[in-house]
Amino acid sequence: MSLTDRERYLFDVRGMLVLRGVLTDEEVKGLNDALDANPARRSQLADSTLGSPALAGSPRWEYRNTVEWPEPWCRPFRDLIAHLRLVPYLNALLGRGWHLDHNPEVFEFEPGTQGHSLHFGHWWIHPGVFYEARGPQIRNGLIAVEFLLTDQPEGSGGFVCIPGSHKTNFLRPDEISGYEQDTDVVVNPSGRAGDAFVFTEALTHGAIPWRADHVRRLVIHRYAAKTVQYGPGFHQAVFPEWVKGLTPAQRAALEPAHFYDRPEINADGTVETTWDNYDRP
Repeated sequence: MSLTDRERYLFDVRGMLVLRGVLTDEEVKGLNDALDANPARRSQLADSTLGSPALAGSPRWEYRNTVEWPEPWCRPFRDLIAHLRLVPYLNALLGRGWHLDHNPEVFEFEPGTQGHSLHFGHWWIHPGVFYEARGPQIRNGLIAVEFLLTDQPEGSGGFVCIPGSHKTNFLRPDEISGYEQDTDVVVNPSGRAGDAFVFTEALTHGAIPWRADHVRRLVIHRYAAKTVQYGPGFHQAVFPEWVKGLTPAQRAALEPAHFYDRPEINADGTVETTWDNYDRP
């Protein structure tokens, strides 16, 4: 099974798909039960509104390292890693041989929670976040899968995107990033618990304040082809003994591939580590 012709067309046009009923009621319950049993593992996230009053609200919350939690609470999150409903889509959008790029993110949003500024949708070549289609073949730098653990009714806020922005050729104005102008181009899709939003990370996306009366919960996985490493990843590199005698620049030249938090060698031979120091026009 792969993408249908309809799904391939819609993904190419919009940059995302809404997959209904990816998770069973039992799977959704297991994930929510694990979160309910671990309230002390919840931590507050930093403001992500870039100062936009249109996105203001109470703080967002995150559960970290759920795949590393003790049994039985880690199990429902580990079961998402290579979920069989997603395998055909990941094969079609990334090619055979993909991987979970970095730690899953588990978010919780109480009523009135702030949004997240719209981001990505690059008008320049990004080394780790891209979209390309040739004939019937689609390839992406990163694919995001947002598993809904609670309902997201239409107009309730939460995940938003600008369909088609994964192909943009122009810089996005700050007013649009802050959801302050031209909000009609921004789509807030609806979904039910168990659905999944599958989108290319190259798509302009974010969130608007959560307006529903219930708590919003979701799990986000980001996948990449085996030949692409955006996040630092789960693996660790083990260097041979002789590497200890290298300069920082020489050592940086041997680091495994990844995009953010990577060491970069300056023209004078010094090394700096940063996640956002990338080439752009």
